[in-house]
Amino acid sequence: MYIMINTAIILAGGLGTRLRPLTLETPKPLLPIKGKPIIEHAINNFKKYGIKEIILSVGYKADKIREYFGNGEKFGINISYCIENEPLGTGGAIKRAAENIKETFIAINGDNLADFDWSEMIEVHKRNNAKITLGLFPVEDVTKFGIARLDGDKLVEFIAQV
Repeated sequence: MYIMINTAIILAGGLGTRLRPLTLETPKPLLPIKGKPIIEHAINNFKKYGIKEIILSVGYKADKIREYFGNGEKFGINISYCIENEPLGTGGAIKRAAENIKETFIAINGDNLADFDWSEMIEVHKRNNAKITLGLFPVEDVTKFGIARLDGDKLVEFIAQV
């Protein structure tokens, strides 16, 4: 299904320290899963839903990521880059990458490995006339992530790491 969102930001600027020594030479977004870099799976998922304008927010070993993906032409999409010369954190990276975006966009972490149904999430976003929509996933151990208290499909409280 095609959805009316044109742009996605993929956050791929981290150092990948928990995956060392694998990330000493290769940035985490380029580590292979089933023969493709982690981030390529996210790009293919966006492309499946008609999202073909991708902004990669990169920092660590950005040159290797740019070398692999280029302008996105070989993947059938358009890729631009937002370079983090110093770590900005999640919010800072999204803010900088979104500076020239005037419409609704999607932002994800580059190490997400999931086949998201973006059309469903966009429908919820539109139905709620939301400014921000978060995708939440149930986990067994919430102490690492926090607790989201919902009222229907609306987030009413988030209790950070418990």
